[in-house]
Amino acid sequence: MALEKVLIGMISIAYMYVTSMFFLSQLIIPNLGFRKKIKEELPKDAKKKLLEIKNSSKNKKEALKKVIDYQLTNFYSEMRQVFPRFKFLFESNFNKLWSKKGFLHCHQQNFVLRRLLIGTGMFTEKDIHLKHTFCYLNIHQYLKINIGRNKKEWMNADPFAISLGYNLGEILPNFAYPSMKKRGINPLRDPIKSKKILERTTILSLFLKNK
Repeated sequence: MALEKVLIGMISIAYMYVTSMFFLSQLIIPNLGFRKKIKEELPKDAKKKLLEIKNSSKNKKEALKKVIDYQLTNFYSEMRQVFPRFKFLFESNFNKLWSKKGFLHCHQQNFVLRRLLIGTGMFTEKDIHLKHTFCYLNIHQYLKINIGRNKKEWMNADPFAISLGYNLGEILPNFAYPSMKKRGINPLRDPIKSKKILERTTILSLFLKNK
């Protein structure tokens, strides 16, 4: 009987945690569960770059890749920064995020990506869907982007995961550390190394594309 009570108690605690994490966090944290209407104007440098991307992209998929590359020259993600930057979870002003540069949580990465994609003029709000999964006991947000022209063709976009070393189309796994270890990714690396890894990955992808 005592063991049963302990098990019931543990299950109840786990249920309450999952419920609060998955549902309440979406209600409380801006842009995590419900998208914030975009009101802020894009900075001039971003407008110029997005126009270049639009003019140089053959299709929406190519534009998506270029926008994410551009975004991740300014921002990065890091597993160990999620809890220490807890207060920063609630920042939802695009201009403040853009001027800050550096680390962003997953929903902030997606908010910035959403703003930039719409800024190209090639995507609308209807082309961007918010999606959620779990990474260990944390809720994780990613996007589904319509890259089709005449018919809908959806692609996963997870800039948080891409910043860590995953590819466009992949999302952060539920158990990320074993997956990262297999890929030779250090989940505790510092931001400077993260940026260098990203630069090497981008250069390699361009080399293979032109080969």
